Amino acid sequence: MRRILIAPGIAGLTVYKRELVLDKDGQRIMRVDGGLIEVPTWETLCEILKPKPDRRRPTKALLSRVLRCGICGARMVRVRRNDH
Repeated sequence: MRRILIAPGIAGLTVYKRELVLDKDGQRIMRVDGGLIEVPTWETLCEILKPKPDRRRPTKALLSRVLRCGICGARMVRVRRNDH
């Protein structure tokens, strides 16, 4: 949800390959269809939702801390595969 709310497209700013598109003068280019919120509101929202440096990364395995084996009751965890 955080990623959606801080995306520049929600404020009507032009984006190409996840980067803001700027004109020759370095100004942001607005999309023709506009955005859902105004740019100043979006900038404030980005400041509020900025990730905190001490915050731990969430686990990618959604139920890794909850799942238990039905037979022995041991915790089931995700094992990384290094078969690249």
